[in-house]
Amino acid sequence: MITARVLRVLSASIAVGAVALASGASLFAQQAVEHASSPFPKKVSEAADAPQRQGFSLVLLLGDMQGADAQEALPVSARRALTDMKDFLPYKSYRVLDTQWTLCCSNISSTSISRLRGVEDQEYEVELRSAQEPAGRLSVRFFLREPGPFRPGPVKTSDPDRAARIDSEIFALEQQLIDLTAEQTITRQKSEVGLKDPADLPRLNERIEKTKQRIQTLKRELPVASSDKGSDGRSVIDTTFRMDIGETVVVGTSRLKGGSRALIALLTAVPAKTKRR
Repeated sequence: MITARVLRVLSASIAVGAVALASGASLFAQQAVEHASSPFPKKVSEAADAPQRQGFSLVLLLGDMQGADAQEALPVSARRALTDMKDFLPYKSYRVLDTQWTLCCSNISSTSISRLRGVEDQEYEVELRSAQEPAGRLSVRFFLREPGPFRPGPVKTSDPDRAARIDSEIFALEQQLIDLTAEQTITRQKSEVGLKDPADLPRLNERIEKTKQRIQTLKRELPVASSDKGSDGRSVIDTTFRMDIGETVVVGTSRLKGGSRALIALLTAVPAKTKRR
């Protein structure tokens, strides 16, 4: 089984050129650094300090390279997302394996844990972590893994607060990495036409590499999984990305044995229902 990163990020180098990075991204990158030093956001006001929970719809699909094209049984939002990613997905047919709905999260140190069933009733554990950016977009960490042995009760660690701090810093650094990668693309494009100092690119590359190394170091230092029951299961998809409320994202794929089939995870940020007067 091969783990894949977020497919939306594969097209980010093309789409991000149209995004004004200077205002929103730089502001969020600064906040990511603040989160890295503290697992909880700073208090701004009573309203900002109130828990903001976001509903998510999870869909696990089976994609197959063989057979006739088939998408008729898929939800409309899933069909649209797959159509948008058709240049990156080689599969002809798609079948829904399982769906789940979950709420996440009151702050960046909180996680939501749910389970999805795959092929032949194979269970997968999904861990979600989300944070709302100043511009209203959501930054999401999506972690799909094979569940480890069941351990009743909370995970016991020598320092649970340290595990929470490390996990929060990883999320913040992964958010920052998205911004740096986007800035790298824009800087490269502007350097090619003489609108940017070419010396800026090596400095950005160095920052990106150091950020990646820090993330890997922190993941090795993480004592245990941060779920309520814990999990030593093998990672299937582990990625961080941004999405809009109401958007459906093709999070990633994981190829199954045999090569022609793969698990495909989709995530929808469900809009809150408008209260009727």
